[in-house]
Amino acid sequence: MPKKCLNTKTWLFTLALLISALSTNQSTASASTNAPASRHNLLLIGRAVQKNIRSCMERQGFQYVAEPSESLDITAPLPYSIPTLAMARRDGFGAQDLIDPNQKYSSLLSDARQRSYLLALYGGTVSTDQVTVVIPQGGVIGHSKSGCQASAERALYVNYQKWFRVSTIVGNYQAIAQSELLNSKTFERQLDSWRLCVQGKGFKWTNPNVAIFSYVHSHNHVSRSEIIAAIVVSTCASRTGLEKVASKQFEHYVSKFSNQYRKEVRVYWQMQVEAVRTADATKV
Repeated sequence: MPKKCLNTKTWLFTLALLISALSTNQSTASASTNAPASRHNLLLIGRAVQKNIRSCMERQGFQYVAEPSESLDITAPLPYSIPTLAMARRDGFGAQDLIDPNQKYSSLLSDARQRSYLLALYGGTVSTDQVTVVIPQGGVIGHSKSGCQASAERALYVNYQKWFRVSTIVGNYQAIAQSELLNSKTFERQLDSWRLCVQGKGFKWTNPNVAIFSYVHSHNHVSRSEIIAAIVVSTCASRTGLEKVASKQFEHYVSKFSNQYRKEVRVYWQMQVEAVRTADATKV
C-alpha cells in the first residue's frame, strides 16, 4: 500500500517549524549543510516536487494539479494553526481546500483507470519495490521506489532511499512532540485560560481547531463573522500566552528526541541543500 502522506502544504509548513525547533539544539550551525532550510527554500522544494509529479503523471496520460504552496504569514505553535492577527484581519482563518482536485479527478475515472492512476502516482505494492524505515515511536513505514511521487523526489534528492529514511524519521518527531504537548499540564492550563478568554467574547470553543474548522471558505470569499472569530482566536492566543507556551513546550519535547537521531537530522539538512540548488536551477 502507498504511504499515507500529509497534504503537501501542511507537510512543508510543519517541517519548517519542526526543523527550526531542532536547530536550536545544535551548538554550531555556521555551514549551510548544518542548518535548517529557510521556509522560502522549503516552499521552493515543494513547488519543484509538485511540478515533477505533474509532468510525470501527464506523460502517463493523467491530469494532475500541482498543489499551491502554503502562505508565509501563518504562525502555528503545534498542534494548532493559529493565524497571526494581521492574517486574521485580512483572511480570517485562511482558505481551506476541502476538495482535493486530484482526488476529485481520480474519483471520476473508471475503476480500472483509478487503479492505473494510483499505480502511476504511488508505484506498486510488491515488497521488493519498497523502501522502509523504522520510525521513532515504533512501527515501520514504507513507500514504493517507483511511481511519480518517488521519481519526483528522486529528481531532487538523488538517493530516494536515503531521503525517505531521514525525512520520515525527522517528520515523525512532529507526532511525538504533538502528543507530548497535548498531554502537558502546562499546556492544558494555558488552554483553560484561552477558553475563558474566548468565552468572555461570546464563544464556546474548546480549542482553536474547533474554531478554525467551524469556518471554511474558498479562496474567493471570507465572511465578516469568520474574520471576527479569527481575530478572537489570535488575540486570545497571544493574550493568554498559549502561542508562547505551545512553541516553548514543543521545542522542549523535540529536543528530548533529537539527540538520538542527530545524524539523520544532519543528513536531512545536507540533502535539502542539494535539493534547493536543483530546484532553483530548474524552476520556471
